[in-house]
Amino acid sequence: MAEQQPEAMTEEQVSAWVREHFQAANKYLAEQGIISDQILSKDSRYLAPYVAVWKFNTQDKKTLWVINGDVSIKYKQRFVAAARLILLRYHIDDTSINEVAT
Repeated sequence: MAEQQPEAMTEEQVSAWVREHFQAANKYLAEQGIISDQILSKDSRYLAPYVAVWKFNTQDKKTLWVINGDVSIKYKQRFVAAARLILLRYHIDDTSINEVAT
């Protein structure tokens, strides 16, 4: 049996999804003791309702990426593999990827 495609999101739903995942990314950084200084929105991307890739500058002048989204446990390993490919594509060191199940 084929999986059903989700209904298209309205503009308001996409905005809410983006806001929720941006806040989750900031919260994750704070829990790791990292304080973000600014989000680099021109380099950040999202594909609602699946995945978001955020580029942050931190207060200690580091640049880092946070990848989050709504991925079921069934696809978690594929999600992490895809995240690593994104980082490799942009020549970003992937040694800091933490696999966190939410």
